Amino acid sequence: MGHGNAEKCRRSRPQQNVCVFCKPDQNSIRYGSIMRALFAILGLLFLLIATRADELPVIKDSEAAQYIGKNVEVRGLVVSVTISPLGTACISFGREYPDQTFAGFIAVGSKMETDQRIATLQGKIIGITGIIELHQGKPEIKVTSADQIKGLDSQLVQ
Repeated sequence: MGHGNAEKCRRSRPQQNVCVFCKPDQNSIRYGSIMRALFAILGLLFLLIATRADELPVIKDSEAAQYIGKNVEVRGLVVSVTISPLGTACISFGREYPDQTFAGFIAVGSKMETDQRIATLQGKIIGITGIIELHQGKPEIKVTSADQIKGLDSQLVQ
């Protein structure tokens, strides 16, 4: 008789244990909520960082020499656009070439070489995006694509 009761007890315990383990305790509920909130915050931070990465610092043409090697947008008044006999173009900011404070350089053979709109930039305030390099002691950005040239009125020169 005592042996029968022990058998009955063993059979009922697995069912009882399954029920106990199915019901989450308060600590695991709290931990899960904290982890979900943490992952949500991390996800939002990642999106914010990714968004900010697309925004380039905008600097004046007179400050370009301080940003050598940096990816920026240089903004200023185009004083002149000169095209050499070889076909290279120089978009000069600040002063006339060769005394410019900053230049956008378009090489012979680039897609931009034949773009007639480059000649219309003189007298306009524009921005040129890219990595600033030094050429003969002057800061410049090599322009290889029309979307590197931006107008202040949110119009893209293409």
